[in-house]
Amino acid sequence: MKLWKPDGTLLRTLGTHPVEAWAVDSSPDGTFIVSGSADNTAKLWAPQGQLLHHLKGHQDAVYAVAVSPNGRRIASGSIDGMIKLWNPEGKLLKTLQTKSSDNTAIFSLCFDSRNIKLFAASDNGTVQQWDVSTGRLLNRFHAGVNLRAATCSPTDQQLITADGNGKVKLWDTRSNQVIQSWTSNLKGDGFLNIARFSPDGQTLALTTWDQRLETWSITLWTVQGQQLTTLVKHQGEIRAIAFSPDGKTLVSGSFDQTMAVWDIEQILQLDSLDFACSWIEDYLKTNQELKERDRALCSGITRQLL
Repeated sequence: MKLWKPDGTLLRTLGTHPVEAWAVDSSPDGTFIVSGSADNTAKLWAPQGQLLHHLKGHQDAVYAVAVSPNGRRIASGSIDGMIKLWNPEGKLLKTLQTKSSDNTAIFSLCFDSRNIKLFAASDNGTVQQWDVSTGRLLNRFHAGVNLRAATCSPTDQQLITADGNGKVKLWDTRSNQVIQSWTSNLKGDGFLNIARFSPDGQTLALTTWDQRLETWSITLWTVQGQQLTTLVKHQGEIRAIAFSPDGKTLVSGSFDQTMAVWDIEQILQLDSLDFACSWIEDYLKTNQELKERDRALCSGITRQLL
């Protein structure tokens, strides 16, 4: 576990799990970081590097962790099908378990913006909705095939799910009804792996594996399903993405042992300019009334980001 500055400078090394760390999240006020590992445990860390608490109790790898928006609850989800709720002092508050037939691996967790509900995405394609205070299962609904990603909007009572067929759905968490849905433009067999909302709740980042092209990428979308751009950099599976608090930067981490810091604001501006230049490309080439120097207006504007 390492902490970095946005410019790539290493701040400090926190500590380690004996095997792979699969998930990480942090408290909204920055006072602690939680990690989940294939060693069947989660750990709470201080930003200064000290191990605060070792959260034990799962019977298999901890694949998902989440901190509530108010920082008062921590959820851990495991391949064993169990979800555990903890407080920041490391005390186990509740173990959430449905009937044994539903105990499939938990791949994604998120708290709603009001700290009332916890959503858990399972590999059987269902989303479980839990009451955080009582630990009661409120609802269960089918959201897709080979479901890997579910993320709660930070600003509204909405949930995004993304599945193994490239299907993305925006849900109203009050009614559990689909508000919007679209299919990611996978060019071959592949799947969507991780989803994250921007802090203002208006932009969605999805990590995508395209089997035919053998590429991992990040696609940015509006919540209405309009694709904004595609970011390609990593050579291995993208295991983590996160927006900065101001939404201007996106960070991604990969099994290729690299991290990438994306200037989202600049990228989207460049994409808009690229689109405009593409639209007038023939005009610049063929219009006889243009001066020669004007034909180079779009020189240097490339489509490398797409």
